[in-house]
Amino acid sequence: MTAAEAASSTLIISVDKGKQPAGMPPQHSGTTSTAATVACAVCLTKTGAGGFARHACGHAYCLDPCLARSFTTATRQTDLLPLRCCGQPIDVRLVEMVGLSTSAIDAFRAAHEEATAANKMYCPVPTCSTFLNVGHLLSTLPPKADARDFPCRGCKTRLCLRCKDEAHGETTCAAAASARAAASEDEAVRSLAAAAGWRSCTGCGSLVELLFGCNHMTCRCGAAFCYACGVPWKGCTCPQWEERRLTIAAAEEVERQERVHGAVQGGRQGGHAAPRVEEAAVVAEAAREVRIAAAVTRMRRAGHDECGHAWVRRGRAG
Repeated sequence: MTAAEAASSTLIISVDKGKQPAGMPPQHSGTTSTAATVACAVCLTKTGAGGFARHACGHAYCLDPCLARSFTTATRQTDLLPLRCCGQPIDVRLVEMVGLSTSAIDAFRAAHEEATAANKMYCPVPTCSTFLNVGHLLSTLPPKADARDFPCRGCKTRLCLRCKDEAHGETTCAAAASARAAASEDEAVRSLAAAAGWRSCTGCGSLVELLFGCNHMTCRCGAAFCYACGVPWKGCTCPQWEERRLTIAAAEEVERQERVHGAVQGGRQGGHAAPRVEEAAVVAEAAREVRIAAAVTRMRRAGHDECGHAWVRRGRAG
């Protein structure tokens, strides 16, 4: 409980004797006239079954059902914690006085601790994610206990309470964090490579993205492998060409030829008038499609060295 919560100076009116929790301010028995002046700020009743609790702001809640419902609702909707009225904290010790079961009281206390802990962590093991109140644990550790080797109460994984991750032995927290960051980057690259269809060289591990060309890859390290399946070259039955990349490669070859041809023709034409733009464009596109189809046919028959590869190195696989 925070200092603000402890200072809420709750006044209990018309409460059955024996309900008063330890440390609560003295209860007032409440005569008929006193009870008549108290009304629940939520339901407006003046006859609360278990009595009323007046909070620091001056408002009173009937213990049952309104205050009891506040505790059970906040247990499920932890964004309501810490409970407040008019911006003032509600004394959490009242949870013992509203008629809730022991399990409901424990559930509220656990939710309240998790929501209000200033220094906390969650177990980094994805299948666990147990909450740990780091501030409380550090303040209550035995003198010889090692905060860098603390067992998770959920899955028993050894944790470091200092850097809030898995235990890392004699390695410093900073060095361990750097290693985790590097591993995370490697994992991100591997995930991207898998999604984009990149391949790892069987020789040096470099990631390669084939832009166009046949599936026979020869890395700069000298290793040859199949881009379609990733195994060493001639170790599979994959086709040498993937149709989409074959067409792209043929188009690239035709474009190179057009650039050279255009430069030559431009020099020859000099000042002569050019044919009409529309007709020229239609004729040029038709001729281009014919040349691409011819290049596709030739490349299918050609060997690996004639396919005009283009690929990009994307780093290492890890």
